[in-house]
Amino acid sequence: MKKGTLIFAALISLTFMGKAQTGNKITANQKSLLVNKWFESPRESSGDTITFKTTKHVHQPGVDNPAFEFGEITFLDAPEFTVNYWRWCTKTQNAYTGKWTAPNSVVKLDFGKQKCKCELTILDIQKDKLKVVIKETSN
Repeated sequence: MKKGTLIFAALISLTFMGKAQTGNKITANQKSLLVNKWFESPRESSGDTITFKTTKHVHQPGVDNPAFEFGEITFLDAPEFTVNYWRWCTKTQNAYTGKWTAPNSVVKLDFGKQKCKCELTILDIQKDKLKVVIKETSN
Protein backbone atom coordinates (compact mmCIF):
# COMPACT_ATOMS: atom_id res chain seq x y z
CA MET A 1 0.00 0.00 0.00
CA LYS A 2 2.78 2.45 0.88
CA LYS A 3 4.63 1.72 -2.35
CA GLY A 4 1.49 2.48 -4.38
CA THR A 5 0.94 5.72 -2.47
CA LEU A 6 4.54 6.80 -3.06
CA ILE A 7 4.31 6.08 -6.78
CA PHE A 8 1.03 8.00 -7.00
CA ALA A 9 2.53 10.97 -5.11
CA ALA A 10 5.58 10.94 -7.41
CA LEU A 11 3.37 10.95 -10.51
CA ILE A 12 1.30 13.84 -9.17
CA SER A 13 4.48 15.80 -8.37
CA LEU A 14 5.91 15.20 -11.84
CA THR A 15 2.62 16.29 -13.41
CA PHE A 16 2.66 19.61 -11.55
CA MET A 17 6.33 20.18 -12.34
CA GLY A 18 5.60 19.55 -16.01
CA LYS A 19 2.81 22.14 -16.04
CA ALA A 20 4.66 24.97 -14.28
CA GLN A 21 7.14 26.25 -16.83
CA THR A 22 8.57 29.23 -14.99
CA GLY A 23 12.30 29.54 -15.59
CA ASN A 24 12.55 26.46 -17.80
CA LYS A 25 13.83 26.70 -21.34
CA ILE A 26 11.03 26.59 -23.89
CA THR A 27 11.24 23.41 -25.93
CA ALA A 28 11.06 23.21 -29.71
CA ASN A 29 7.69 21.47 -29.38
CA GLN A 30 6.33 24.22 -27.10
CA LYS A 31 7.58 26.86 -29.53
CA SER A 32 5.87 25.12 -32.43
CA LEU A 33 2.64 25.00 -30.40
CA LEU A 34 2.98 28.70 -29.55
CA VAL A 35 3.20 29.74 -33.20
CA ASN A 36 -0.52 30.03 -33.80
CA LYS A 37 -3.49 32.40 -33.57
CA TRP A 38 -4.86 32.53 -30.02
CA PHE A 39 -8.18 33.90 -28.77
CA GLU A 40 -8.90 34.78 -25.15
CA SER A 41 -11.26 32.36 -23.43
CA PRO A 42 -13.00 34.54 -20.82
CA ARG A 43 -14.74 31.66 -19.03
CA GLU A 44 -11.37 30.06 -18.23
CA SER A 45 -9.50 33.28 -17.41
CA SER A 46 -9.23 35.01 -14.06
CA GLY A 47 -7.29 38.13 -13.04
CA ASP A 48 -3.88 38.16 -14.73
CA THR A 49 -4.07 34.43 -15.53
CA ILE A 50 -5.44 34.27 -19.05
CA THR A 51 -6.40 31.23 -21.06
CA PHE A 52 -6.27 31.44 -24.84
CA LYS A 53 -7.73 28.92 -27.26
CA THR A 54 -7.44 28.40 -30.99
CA THR A 55 -11.18 28.99 -31.41
CA LYS A 56 -12.75 32.41 -30.98
CA HIS A 57 -15.10 33.00 -28.06
CA VAL A 58 -18.68 33.56 -29.25
CA HIS A 59 -20.48 36.34 -27.37
CA GLN A 60 -23.43 35.07 -25.37
CA PRO A 61 -26.46 37.39 -25.18
CA GLY A 62 -27.16 38.54 -21.64
CA VAL A 63 -23.76 37.27 -20.44
CA ASP A 64 -21.15 39.11 -22.51
CA ASN A 65 -21.06 42.81 -23.28
CA PRO A 66 -21.35 42.88 -27.09
CA ALA A 67 -19.24 46.06 -27.20
CA PHE A 68 -16.30 44.32 -25.49
CA GLU A 69 -13.88 42.25 -27.52
CA PHE A 70 -11.60 39.70 -25.92
CA GLY A 71 -7.86 39.54 -26.55
CA GLU A 72 -6.30 37.97 -29.61
CA ILE A 73 -2.65 37.29 -30.33
CA THR A 74 -0.97 35.65 -33.29
CA PHE A 75 2.59 34.39 -32.88
CA LEU A 76 4.44 34.16 -36.16
CA ASP A 77 7.60 32.12 -36.56
CA ALA A 78 9.55 35.22 -37.66
CA PRO A 79 9.46 35.87 -34.44
CA GLU A 80 6.86 38.55 -34.84
CA PHE A 81 3.41 38.86 -33.34
CA THR A 82 0.19 40.72 -34.00
CA VAL A 83 -2.54 41.57 -31.50
CA ASN A 84 -6.14 42.68 -31.54
CA TYR A 85 -7.98 44.01 -28.51
CA TRP A 86 -4.91 43.87 -26.27
CA ARG A 87 -5.75 45.43 -22.90
CA TRP A 88 -2.65 44.40 -20.95
CA CYS A 89 -0.52 47.38 -21.99
CA THR A 90 -1.28 51.02 -21.38
CA LYS A 91 1.15 52.23 -24.08
CA THR A 92 -0.05 50.13 -27.02
CA GLN A 93 -2.05 52.84 -28.70
CA ASN A 94 -1.65 52.22 -32.42
CA ALA A 95 0.73 49.31 -31.72
CA TYR A 96 -0.61 46.05 -33.07
CA THR A 97 2.63 44.29 -33.95
CA GLY A 98 6.01 43.63 -32.46
CA LYS A 99 8.74 41.11 -31.83
CA TRP A 100 8.61 38.23 -29.39
CA THR A 101 11.34 36.21 -27.75
CA ALA A 102 11.09 33.11 -25.63
CA PRO A 103 14.47 32.29 -24.15
CA ASN A 104 12.56 30.39 -21.47
CA SER A 105 8.94 29.91 -20.50
CA VAL A 106 8.52 33.68 -20.19
CA VAL A 107 7.52 34.97 -23.62
CA LYS A 108 8.57 38.61 -23.98
CA LEU A 109 6.51 40.87 -26.22
CA ASP A 110 8.08 44.12 -27.43
CA PHE A 111 5.66 46.47 -29.17
CA GLY A 112 8.50 48.76 -30.28
CA LYS A 113 10.20 51.98 -29.29
CA GLN A 114 8.21 54.13 -26.86
CA LYS A 115 5.58 51.37 -26.60
CA CYS A 116 4.96 48.83 -23.90
CA LYS A 117 6.43 45.43 -23.24
CA CYS A 118 4.64 42.44 -21.78
CA GLU A 119 5.72 39.14 -20.33
CA LEU A 120 3.62 36.04 -20.72
CA THR A 121 4.64 33.32 -18.28
CA ILE A 122 3.51 30.01 -19.73
CA LEU A 123 1.63 27.92 -17.18
CA ASP A 124 0.38 25.35 -19.68
CA ILE A 125 0.57 24.94 -23.43
CA GLN A 126 -1.28 22.39 -25.53
CA LYS A 127 -2.29 22.10 -29.17
CA ASP A 128 -5.48 24.13 -28.65
CA LYS A 129 -4.94 25.83 -25.26
CA LEU A 130 -2.43 28.35 -23.91
CA LYS A 131 -2.59 29.41 -20.26
CA VAL A 132 -0.37 32.33 -19.23
CA VAL A 133 0.11 35.00 -16.62
CA ILE A 134 0.40 38.40 -18.34
CA LYS A 135 2.30 41.31 -16.86
CA GLU A 136 3.19 44.67 -18.39
CA THR A 137 6.85 45.54 -17.94
CA SER A 138 8.75 48.79 -18.35
CA ASN A 139 10.80 49.79 -21.39
